[in-house]
Amino acid sequence: MYVETIDQYVSDEGELDDLIEEYELERSAIRIYATTKVEMHIDAEDIIEAACKDLHDNAGEHCDVKSLQAALNNWCDQQKGTTTYYPDYCVGIIIAGEKQEG
Repeated sequence: MYVETIDQYVSDEGELDDLIEEYELERSAIRIYATTKVEMHIDAEDIIEAACKDLHDNAGEHCDVKSLQAALNNWCDQQKGTTTYYPDYCVGIIIAGEKQEG
């Protein structure tokens, strides 16, 4: 979730509660949005097109796109810490008023 009010991302309600307390925010005044997850992706066709740019016109047609894409997907899956989240301003999140104790 993206908390626009303080430009912070949180993954659960506990983190949200901690930020509310830390910044002394009113729950009713907070703007929160869902997020869109973006993973690393490298397109094999783009790589082949660039690699064959200076070769004959049909050179790219002789390249194995599927095996290159499989290798690139495997490599991307092994990379850690690259997942990125962006606010989805079309999906607002409404939170309840005061948090109940107990």
